[in-house]
Amino acid sequence: IKLALFLNLPSLWLSDRMKRIILQMLGWIGVANVPSLYRIKKIMKQAVELCCNSTRSFKTLTGKQVFYNSIAYTIRLQLAHPKTWEHLSFHPNLTGPINDLASCGKW
Repeated sequence: IKLALFLNLPSLWLSDRMKRIILQMLGWIGVANVPSLYRIKKIMKQAVELCCNSTRSFKTLTGKQVFYNSIAYTIRLQLAHPKTWEHLSFHPNLTGPINDLASCGKW
């Protein structure tokens, strides 16, 4: 997985041909179990599906293509960020309706 991450760094622009050459050179110098480029791409695709907020798309009834992100993933990221966490305040969980002034004090 480390090799897959290295070959897919955003700051390291490598074509598929260059990646194949690197993998072939690793085989030549005796590195054991060098994966194929297909395997590396498959690993990275699985990693993105597990870790990233994948944009989903669907067609509306009118036929328009709409894209959206998961709100649960976005909230999870915000809750995990320490600088955002300082500014969040949580309200109490009310079990029944607020019907008198004493109940409003919970808010």
